[in-house]
Amino acid sequence: METISGIVWRITFHNENGYTIAKLKVARHKDFIPIVGYIPIIYVGSVLTLKGKWVINSQFGRQFQVQESEETMPADVARIERYLSSGMIKGLGPKTAKKIVAHFKEDTLNVIEKYPYFLQNVPGVTNKLLTSIKVAWQQQQEMREIITFLKKININTLYAVPIHRQYGIDSIEILTKDPYRLMDDIKGIGFE
Repeated sequence: METISGIVWRITFHNENGYTIAKLKVARHKDFIPIVGYIPIIYVGSVLTLKGKWVINSQFGRQFQVQESEETMPADVARIERYLSSGMIKGLGPKTAKKIVAHFKEDTLNVIEKYPYFLQNVPGVTNKLLTSIKVAWQQQQEMREIITFLKKININTLYAVPIHRQYGIDSIEILTKDPYRLMDDIKGIGFE
């Protein structure tokens, strides 16, 4: 298995199960790298480390087929702004994302995670938008925790989306108590 890391530049397709077709900008590569596979959490501006293999698609050419993915939060102002503008938070557009990042700079994601009420100091952040930001951030955090948990118990992270859809915030607790429940509740999961 090979490993590549880069920034998600464009998402061509992403369905509710996490199947994704996207373009990744990788340092020291002049062209964008097409990536395909199950990536539970992906947004434009996401910084991803991907494990997989190179394949040749008869119609689209050379692509990186993703077998495992890990997200790293963007650290610089431009990437944070692109990340927040990606559509991951309903109602948060590029103009307001720019204002938020201009106000909090590199600390923006930390503020969103730990002190979201500080966002009300930014012009354009209404109570409705603040609620959207908090809900979206919480859902993404739940997904990250599920992915980390699945990696620990050697279950492919492509099941993170259906598991989260089935069990929600209680996913890890349910799987800790009875992992075999997955066989009944999630299509395609079985144990040898």
